[in-house]
Amino acid sequence: MFQLAKEVLQRQERNVDELRGRAGVVLAGAAIGLGLLGKTFDNTCTGVQCFSLWTWVGIVSLGISLFASLWVLVPRSGWTFGYDIWKLEKDIMPLDLEKARHEMILHIADMSETNEPKLTALTRGFTIASAMLAAGSAAALIDLGR
Repeated sequence: MFQLAKEVLQRQERNVDELRGRAGVVLAGAAIGLGLLGKTFDNTCTGVQCFSLWTWVGIVSLGISLFASLWVLVPRSGWTFGYDIWKLEKDIMPLDLEKARHEMILHIADMSETNEPKLTALTRGFTIASAMLAAGSAAALIDLGR
């Protein structure tokens, strides 16, 4: 049971690392897409009429993707993937072995429950970033193909 509880925390940490790594790729894609759409900008043209509907859809979608990716990448406090050594020393070390194992499992479960809503929010942010990258890329391809 103790090993299973530890693996849950390790899996959560891997998921956070993977989401952040993938968000970096999405961020780069959004930046490239915005750069491609920027080529449609003409210095002699003024006003919103200079851009087609597809250009606007692409710019807005890729902008949302860019900001959602940055939101995923921003470090946050409050993640717990390891043991609080002071809590261990104070609360768990004085106990007998069986009680100590039980307390450790409860401690790890608490950490996992604390991490779970943050991981869900990070996953949603990444999903938004990815979906907006796809929408923005499709709009950019349509716009560039005209």
